[in-house]
Amino acid sequence: MNKRGRKGPAFSLVELLVAIATIGLLAAIAIPAVSRIFERGRTAKCIENLRQLHLAMNLHLADSNGRLPLAYNDRSYLGLVPNWGPTWAEYLTAKFLGGNKAILHCASRPSTWTNAAGYYPDYAYNSQLGDVHIARIPTPSKTVLFTDSAIFNGQNPVGGFYAISEATGVHFRHPGKTAEVIYLDGHLDPVPMTKALPPATEGPLGFKAFYFYLQ
Repeated sequence: MNKRGRKGPAFSLVELLVAIATIGLLAAIAIPAVSRIFERGRTAKCIENLRQLHLAMNLHLADSNGRLPLAYNDRSYLGLVPNWGPTWAEYLTAKFLGGNKAILHCASRPSTWTNAAGYYPDYAYNSQLGDVHIARIPTPSKTVLFTDSAIFNGQNPVGGFYAISEATGVHFRHPGKTAEVIYLDGHLDPVPMTKALPPATEGPLGFKAFYFYLQ
């Protein structure tokens, strides 16, 4: 007659606690790593959005003999670009990007933001470029075209500015408190907050990145 007994040793309480602690430690290591991977994906999507906007701007320049669009439609520009919307955002997406307004919204924008049913874009246009011929800008590689932006209503951001002319309004929402910036020549640069605060004259988002002496 075979004796019935345990088929294997049971875990002791100490061993069980060690196993739980090990699982917790692995989770603590893995979760931030996964979060960083997702954030890199969101940043990559933001960069792709800015590249698409730069492409649309180049198509506009080809249509307008090199003259950059106004930030806002004041109706004086209709002879050159008929039937465009109230801002550069509506115009570029409607005419050159198949009406895809998703390009105007950054995946890294906090989900808690209100945004008036998607009315505000998450990127701002350098308003100093409006109605200027590109050939007259002496430093395209240092002149901001589009950047991450935000309008803050107290502690409750509601979306991005349509147009800015200084670092105020830039939103440093990417890892390391950086803002993705695309310049007039098409190169991108993640600008950290510490290098971009006004009233600096030089630097990636200093005074000269928005204002320039025309050639």
